Amino acid sequence: MSELSHGKYDAVVVGGGPAGATAAHALGSRGRDVLIIDKSSFPRKKLCGGLVTWKTTQLLEREFGWDHEALGPKDGFEYATSGYEVHFDGDTVKNGQSERPYYFADRRRYDAKLFEAAVDHETV
Repeated sequence: MSELSHGKYDAVVVGGGPAGATAAHALGSRGRDVLIIDKSSFPRKKLCGGLVTWKTTQLLEREFGWDHEALGPKDGFEYATSGYEVHFDGDTVKNGQSERPYYFADRRRYDAKLFEAAVDHETV
């Protein structure tokens, strides 16, 4: 829904970022009438929060039907790794490999993909 329409909604979601878009998608896929309100339009520039954890990829698969292994740069997923390093005061204090990969996302594309999936429901 690109413009505000007056009506009755089962839910109003404030913020169309990842959490809001996922909530709207979940409600819309269950037939609920949803209004998303956001101060910006999508796609938008977003600086922070580009780390997508394994737990989040499982949610994307369950809620949106997206196979995390098939997601790539067009979807906002730039890079996957399971390696990590922790630095403090110029020194590496910990490094290793996690059991599961995590992804670095371009928030402009990632947020837009989630938002578009939410508003694809005719009730959102």
